[in-house]
Amino acid sequence: MFVLRQAERLRKIAEQEKQEAVDNMTQATNQVNTLTQAKRKLEQTINSLQEEAEDLENEAKNADDRAKKAAIEVRFS
Repeated sequence: MFVLRQAERLRKIAEQEKQEAVDNMTQATNQVNTLTQAKRKLEQTINSLQEEAEDLENEAKNADDRAKKAAIEVRFS
């Protein structure tokens, strides 16, 4: 009888440990999913900022070219 009680107690402990492990794995999976979504959002933001920076760089280059042309026209007029 003692062995059966001990075996039942050990089984319950093992079940609790298993449930804790499942809960921990679920929590970790949820964290991974949340972090993956955040990473995607950050990557999209970075891409948008890079495109915006390229556009601004092109606008600055075009403005510089126009300024140079205007300076040349002023010299020769």
